Amino acid sequence: MVTVYCRHGHVIAMHPAPRGTYYESRQQIYECDILVSDGKKYDLCQKDQIYSIPVPDYKLADNRNPILGELGTTGYIEYVLRMKASHFKNQGNDSLAYACLGQAMKLMLFSDMMWPEKEYWRIVDWLEKDG
Repeated sequence: MVTVYCRHGHVIAMHPAPRGTYYESRQQIYECDILVSDGKKYDLCQKDQIYSIPVPDYKLADNRNPILGELGTTGYIEYVLRMKASHFKNQGNDSLAYACLGQAMKLMLFSDMMWPEKEYWRIVDWLEKDG
């Protein structure tokens, strides 16, 4: 079981610690079971807990954090949720996939990263594909 820790919207640690770099361990981060955001724990296998992840205060992020520098965009909490959504989708768990993607999109609206418009269309594409 992998736990990912975020502070102010950015990955700051994971448990167990990566064997290599955090960048090399991205897949483990995206398949995490537990997300701890600003000290509060969320089980990513529970829809109600996914939906309860609050919008972080991105402007308080410590840009000197080496993990943040190493991961860049891929270390944003909303990116982790988007990738977890894809993980669930590939497993056939649409309920949790849509919960993760929906929450990620909510966080994207408040993020200090300017997400391109095309990134907001993933949920529409999935819905169209699913009928």
